[in-house]
Amino acid sequence: MRKSIVAIAKGDDPERMVGEVFALLGGVENLVKPRSTVVLKPNAGHPAGPETSVNTSPDFVTAVIREVRKAKPKEIIVAEASAIGCDTMHALDVSGIAAAAEAEGVRLVDIKREKDLIKIPIRDAHSDLKSVKLPRFLLEAEHLFNLPIFKSHASMVFTCALKNMKGVVQDITHQQMHMTDLAAAMMDVWSVIRADLSIADLIRPAEGFGPHTTIPVEFGCVVAGKDPVALDATACRMVGLDISKVKYFEAAEDRNLGNFAEDDIDVVGRTVAEVHKDLWFPYIQGFETWPEYNIYNSNACSSCESLVAFTMEKLKALGEY
Repeated sequence: MRKSIVAIAKGDDPERMVGEVFALLGGVENLVKPRSTVVLKPNAGHPAGPETSVNTSPDFVTAVIREVRKAKPKEIIVAEASAIGCDTMHALDVSGIAAAAEAEGVRLVDIKREKDLIKIPIRDAHSDLKSVKLPRFLLEAEHLFNLPIFKSHASMVFTCALKNMKGVVQDITHQQMHMTDLAAAMMDVWSVIRADLSIADLIRPAEGFGPHTTIPVEFGCVVAGKDPVALDATACRMVGLDISKVKYFEAAEDRNLGNFAEDDIDVVGRTVAEVHKDLWFPYIQGFETWPEYNIYNSNACSSCESLVAFTMEKLKALGEY
């Protein structure tokens, strides 16, 4: 596999940073076909304000819309499917993304409410997920751009480019993914629908007990690349997260979805060393963090596991551990 290119920009102006990473990757005119439909997939999984860094920053979404528009696409769509039990449009409203999209005159789509779905079989599935139903508009769009925010996450230590694509499926598939090997299921989804480009929001990424209790950190970066594996691995190195501790990368290697070794990635723009700042990932030790308890979790739902971990820390905070 040839080397992957990952672009890093640093600063305090989202529009300038977004423009810079597009330029480093060859320019928006070379990344977006004229008169095409471009779907932007942010992270708006939960109803939380932009100050929390639970969701992609609305200023960042605005910056991407304005950059993409320079290539004169036919239509730009912002689409998302929020977490199970959450209303997507409410999450988009509270996050500020809906207002950003409406101010720029682009269409908002709740993937969960789509009725025109196409069932796609997953060949050689590596999880219990054997097929997935995807909305027709998503499959027919010329471009799908992935717009995650980097944050700590109870289920998988962190979430960025790879996990953000979990938000293109229906609730029933969300549930199925959490009831099997989640990392393998995520890569199974990537095997049938891939983003053309991932542009990650590391302007104020979140550390701590995400996605429920985030601690935003001023970081001031935008990271982009066509290879989501390389992007995630580079982002981990930027924040001091040992990728050997994260299941994503082994599952991605099994699917041959991209590069994560440093020697197989060309970083352009700023270097990892220039922007490096360690973030705190409390879930990385797993259930060994609470040795006073025996936690039996064989074949458990990953969401349930994450809530157990969160509850243990909450009990500590309340003095009831």
